[in-house]
Amino acid sequence: ALAATVARHAMTKSGWPELLQFVLEGARSATASHRLVAMVLVASLLESDDVVQKLTPHYTLLRDLLSSALQDAESAAVARGALRALAAWAPSLAGAEEVALLRPLLPQV
Repeated sequence: ALAATVARHAMTKSGWPELLQFVLEGARSATASHRLVAMVLVASLLESDDVVQKLTPHYTLLRDLLSSALQDAESAAVARGALRALAAWAPSLAGAEEVALLRPLLPQV
């Protein structure tokens, strides 16, 4: 939780581009606990409207990341983490185009 709070604060101030790469590496890890940490971090970041705004150029990447995690066959905890991230993100999406971006994830939920 502390790492997520620090990351959210840093993202809000400077964008911290290396963080997204770190999250992607964790989400693609062969180790389930690494994938879970990535989902916890993503969920925490997506709770902040300021961070969501900074991540706008990466929405497709985030959607694909969550899609993969929702289908994690090895770890139900990773899938639940992705669901929490999706739930944190959804209220920040205002436009029809943004909502349509997540529509393909609904059958996976």
